[in-house]
Amino acid sequence: MLKMYSQREIELAIEFGKRGHSLKEFKKFINSKKEKESKPYYLFNTICNYYNVEPEAVKGRSRDKNLVYVRKIFSYFACVKYNFRQEDTAFILRKERSTVVHYRNSIIDWVDIQDKQTINDLNNLKQLLNNG
Repeated sequence: MLKMYSQREIELAIEFGKRGHSLKEFKKFINSKKEKESKPYYLFNTICNYYNVEPEAVKGRSRDKNLVYVRKIFSYFACVKYNFRQEDTAFILRKERSTVVHYRNSIIDWVDIQDKQTINDLNNLKQLLNNG
């Protein structure tokens, strides 16, 4: 039986192919559903909602410090707490993998120096994600 894909899924498949991913990897990415969204996208949208920012703005090229902070928080949660692949995280943010590594390391460094705002945000998001 032939499965129908949405326009978004077709565009994702094309992008996956351009980045050298196989059809098997694409299907795994699409089929990892959580409430009709894949887990990485669910995490991304939850974090965007928490900070009250548009996901498309976060994916954009803006260097606005609030948008960059959201990117860093998402990269930290995706790579450290949820063990998503750096490449998948970079794909969602439309960034290079090395940028995701930098974002993740920034949050790790802020936690190491006990930055109150970062620790408060991480704790609030952990609670929100555990309840969701």
